[in-house]
Amino acid sequence: LGRKAVLDLDDEGLRKSEAPFYKKITKDLVDNKDPFQMGRLVVQFQTISLYKYLISPLIIYSLLNIEAVVVYSAITALDFSSSFKDKGSRNFGLIPSFFDWLINFIPSRIVLFITYLISLIIPFASEAGIREAIRRRRNAWDNSSLAFTGIAGALNISLSGPAIQNETSTDKAWVGPQNAPARVSLKNIAQSSAITLYATIMILLLWYGYNFSGI
Repeated sequence: LGRKAVLDLDDEGLRKSEAPFYKKITKDLVDNKDPFQMGRLVVQFQTISLYKYLISPLIIYSLLNIEAVVVYSAITALDFSSSFKDKGSRNFGLIPSFFDWLINFIPSRIVLFITYLISLIIPFASEAGIREAIRRRRNAWDNSSLAFTGIAGALNISLSGPAIQNETSTDKAWVGPQNAPARVSLKNIAQSSAITLYATIMILLLWYGYNFSGI
C-alpha cells in the first residue's frame, strides 16, 4: 500500500498526469479514486498499527501469555467483518468488534499521548496542531479517530472523513485541525513514517524497561 502511494503521487501529492482534475478536489468532494485518499490511508494504517498491532499485543503478552495474543489476533481479524455490506457478516462481527474496541481503548490513547510527546521534540510536528485537533474531535469513543487526532494535528492534515465503501459513503467525520488540507503528500507520508518509527522505539523501550525493572 505504501509503495503504491509513493508511485502514484509526486512531491506535491498530485498525480502529474491527472493534476488538472485532482487540483479541484477538496475535503467536501471526495472521489473513491482520489489518490489523496490513498495517502490518507497510508498514514491512518501506520497509526492504527501502533496501538492495534504493537501496544495491545505487548500488553496482552505481559499480562497473560502468547496464547492470549493469538486469541486477540483472531478477534482483530473478525472485527473486519463488522464493516461488510452483508447484514449477516455485520452481525457476526458485532461481538468481536466490541471486544476489539474494549481491548484497544487504552492503547489508542497511549498513541495519542506518545504522539504529543514526540511533537514537543521533533521540529516538523506541531504540538499546537494536536491540541486544536483534540478540541475539534467529534467522536470521543472511537479508538481510531482518537489516534488519528494526534498524527493529523502533528502534521496539520485531515484524516478519515467520508469515503466510498461498498458503493456507499461511510460519512465519517474529518479528523484534524481547522481547515487542514485532506491532500496527503509524500512529504506528509515521510513525516508520518518518522513519527511512527520514533513512537515504536519509545513503546519498545518502555516495554523492555518495564520487564527488566522487576516491577
